Amino acid sequence: MSSRVSVTTLDLLRHGACADGDIFRGRTDSLLSQVGLQQMRQAIENNTSEWKAIISSPLKRCLQFSQQLADQQKLPLAIEADFQEISFGDWEGLVTEEIEADSGKQLEAYWLDRENNTPPNGEALVDFHQRTFSALQQLLKQRRGAHQLIVTHGGVIRSLIAHALQMPLKAMQHIDVPYACRTQIKVFHSPDHPDWMQLMHHRPY
Repeated sequence: MSSRVSVTTLDLLRHGACADGDIFRGRTDSLLSQVGLQQMRQAIENNTSEWKAIISSPLKRCLQFSQQLADQQKLPLAIEADFQEISFGDWEGLVTEEIEADSGKQLEAYWLDRENNTPPNGEALVDFHQRTFSALQQLLKQRRGAHQLIVTHGGVIRSLIAHALQMPLKAMQHIDVPYACRTQIKVFHSPDHPDWMQLMHHRPY
């Protein structure tokens, strides 16, 4: 690799299980369960990465762990609102059965094609995808060349993987991101070419 090429390494960590169960949890500000907190601790317990900073979604299920880890490892912590999960609008906080009872056909259409079927008063997938891309671009401007940990959500990780692999939006729903999953993306910077992204690994804790 040319000495003129620099690399930004992004480790992505999804939050663990939450205390309020299996709901549509986009912007709902749920707390981690004790199991979820343990999942995240286990996900990094053998970590050898030399992180220079932690970037966190402001939602409690990410920020609780991020603050603890930043204190333990004496790392700077930045909160990035645009790394929040997608909003499910009127479906926020509901279980699938509740939505099926009231809006069964709408939910079925959403499962089949999330790009063209947005929950009522929710965030369109195309807008969400652009939001995460803008946050990524801002991060690369501010912390280019650094190894960083981003503590975030399943939807955000799917979106960033789709950016890295230049996938169509409709393919995002086929990426499984379990609780406390770890993903690594590298961004290669060259003065002669546009940034080039590569997915290095994607695995459960």
